[in-house]
Amino acid sequence: MPRLVTTQPAVEPMLKTELKTHLRIASTDFDADMDRLIIAARQRAENYMWRSICTQTIELRLRRFPSGSGEILLPGGPVQSLTSVDYVDTAGDAQSLTVPDDVITEFAIDPATVRPAYDTIWPSTRIHTNAVTIVYQAGYGVAADVPELIKSGIKMMAGAMFENPEGMNSNSYRAGLDLLTDYKITDGRLVAFTQ
Repeated sequence: MPRLVTTQPAVEPMLKTELKTHLRIASTDFDADMDRLIIAARQRAENYMWRSICTQTIELRLRRFPSGSGEILLPGGPVQSLTSVDYVDTAGDAQSLTVPDDVITEFAIDPATVRPAYDTIWPSTRIHTNAVTIVYQAGYGVAADVPELIKSGIKMMAGAMFENPEGMNSNSYRAGLDLLTDYKITDGRLVAFTQ
């Protein structure tokens, strides 16, 4: 999906002290490495699961709206809130839909969706790349809100990257990915409307 994280999470799903405890490291010599490994493991986990872990801002760009009142899937959930729906009209002018008056959001399902308000259709857009831009916040919240299974998977992946910086094909790394499988979005609808 053509999505872009425009505001990275302010916090990570675990502290470096948690990773150091997992690796049985007492020294502060590797603290900078621990921070980088946690970020890398979190990003890999997000890409694998098609989810956001800690709160971040996502921008979804589309060539056009779906026809009629079709729903748009918001990848990278769980979605917390919808910020804006902007588009370029057929005359080439920038326009905005009013949130929430002009759109209906459904955050309780996964992946979350947005569609035009009841008894309306999406407006016509100029046909070009990024004619529609949807901005929303996604993620479980802060570290305390992240499911323990996800945290454990990230911890195993980061630990494996620390112990084997040359490759990520270790059993520990794969076991960390396996822990994330229950949270992986595999719904084919994610790729149903990408153009």
